[in-house]
Amino acid sequence: MAYERKPGTGVLFKNQRRKTDRHPHYTGTWYGEDGNDYWLSAWINESVKGEKYMTLALGGVKEQKQEAAPAADFDNDVPF
Repeated sequence: MAYERKPGTGVLFKNQRRKTDRHPHYTGTWYGEDGNDYWLSAWINESVKGEKYMTLALGGVKEQKQEAAPAADFDNDVPF
């Protein structure tokens, strides 16, 4: 069965290109209610008590959903 994307859900994968502590441990995509895909990043942190937790960041739109451009209304009676 193929994976079905549902609005308001996301997916994260381990970041294989992580070079510094500023780079996220996991990266992926959030599928928004508006039908656009957004960048999703996660970092693994540790609290003062030693408990592990994740910090998430939702980024900008990966690709804007394209809407059909309206047809241009040109006047065919051009004098030249």
